[in-house]
Amino acid sequence: MKFLVGLVVVLVIAVGAVVFYLDRIVATALEQSGSYALGVETRVDSVSIGLISGHSAIRGLAVANPPGFERPHFLQMEEGSVDLRVFELLGDPVAVQRIAIRGVDVTLERRGRQLNYAAIMEHLDQLAAAEDTGAAPAEEEAGPTKGFVIREIVIEGVRAHAALFLGGGKQKELSIEVPEIRLENVGSESSGGVQLTELTRILTTAVLEAVASQGGKLPSGLAGDLTGRLRELPKVDVKLPKSADDLKGLSDSGSGVVEEGKKAVEGLKGLFDRD
Repeated sequence: MKFLVGLVVVLVIAVGAVVFYLDRIVATALEQSGSYALGVETRVDSVSIGLISGHSAIRGLAVANPPGFERPHFLQMEEGSVDLRVFELLGDPVAVQRIAIRGVDVTLERRGRQLNYAAIMEHLDQLAAAEDTGAAPAEEEAGPTKGFVIREIVIEGVRAHAALFLGGGKQKELSIEVPEIRLENVGSESSGGVQLTELTRILTTAVLEAVASQGGKLPSGLAGDLTGRLRELPKVDVKLPKSADDLKGLSDSGSGVVEEGKKAVEGLKGLFDRD
């Protein structure tokens, strides 16, 4: 009897150790893929892999601001969940039913003539160009190679903050709520699915496209520049609610609907308007 009790205790400890290390392995993979894709440090507070429940959680993901900006973070996520059964982990690509992301804060910061999101998007653009030519940046490792095919991604509770530091101690700030974002059928089996680095790019672009769709609520020059830069990145099929309130204000001020897009304002004209 004592032997059986001891065996059970050993098995429980062993399973706990496996889950602990698996959680840390996944967290490290997310951090490395995020840092590689965005060109700035990405950190994750915790990951909980539900081997039995099929429901895993990611908490406290934070993407640092590029150097030289006031705010510590470009993007923060409160929580993400993944519906994935154990046997599906054996697939290649891995089939994921649903990813839900909640509580996203993204900051568009301008200091003088520098834009934080511009540095992030330029790095994304470089990676996209490298993928097209089959060459990766020499200073980085490509990271995990296993792909994912995701049936649905839902991003809720997105808030964008525009922080404009105009010099001389002057600053302007505003916040806007972004409608729920949906992506469907991300990755395909025929192409081997999307890797974590590519998924990071897709999610970041989707959030920025949703923010740009609210262009009438942003400073005109900032909205026009953001929309123009998005046109340089691979298109992401973002699904947003179609209510009048969601779409109002998308006018000739340089914003426009992201699907149609507009050219970047020549010479960033109007980018530094203090409207």
